Amino acid sequence: MSIATDFWERVDNYNPYSTLMDLAEHTGCTYTKFRQQRVKHILPKAEDVLAISKELLVTTDFLLTGKKNAIVYSPRTEEIAKRCQFYATETDIVMIERILRIPSEYEVIEKKERSGASGSGTAS
Repeated sequence: MSIATDFWERVDNYNPYSTLMDLAEHTGCTYTKFRQQRVKHILPKAEDVLAISKELLVTTDFLLTGKKNAIVYSPRTEEIAKRCQFYATETDIVMIERILRIPSEYEVIEKKERSGASGSGTAS
């Protein structure tokens, strides 16, 4: 399969609307353009990929590669983003964590490593 074929399959799988025409309407793109790109196995322009990803509530990386986001956020932050029911970019999620002062998984791991390292130094 080609990248474009996989892309359009993922669009189909995550499309909350009944048709590609409805999705095109909600993204501000034309159905004719989407249909031609799909039939000819062509990826849309970057701005169209972004519009589609926002409408489908998935990342552009996922649409293009099929890989889920590798960045790990705190479960509380993910819960807040889901409840908001909007497309949250990585920047948005980081800002949610900062505003609510929720440590990211990386910060929690770093803090544990630092406390473990300093704890072992004091025990000697």
